[in-house]
Amino acid sequence: MTSQKFYLIHLMIVCSMMILKKEGYMNRLEARQLPFIMGSKTSYDAAQKFTQFAGSKRNLIWRWLAGVGVATDKDMQEALQMDGSTQRPRRLELFRDGHIVEAGTIKQDNGRMATLWAVNEESERIFYNE
Repeated sequence: MTSQKFYLIHLMIVCSMMILKKEGYMNRLEARQLPFIMGSKTSYDAAQKFTQFAGSKRNLIWRWLAGVGVATDKDMQEALQMDGSTQRPRRLELFRDGHIVEAGTIKQDNGRMATLWAVNEESERIFYNE
């Protein structure tokens, strides 16, 4: 994907997220406290600081995945220009909350199998109809 094409797709997603947020539709994927290590003030402070950003990353991943259908973690990281240590935890949160589902596996260029992820149809129906 060319950088210009990526920029336009990214811009469209960000603009649509801003509109949905203004209309009050984004709260379903945003309101979630990040995990932290009990007894560690540093861990707790970091979780508090980055909770606000995690919601927008979850939304970005969910909306992109809803647009493309199915993708691997690597696909998401490349298309959204997101580091794996940021993308994977957000994808895991979406999976645990039932917003996305496993949609099969695919063999990668390196010979390893990768999980394909897709938006849960019920999550999509609720998100767009409420």
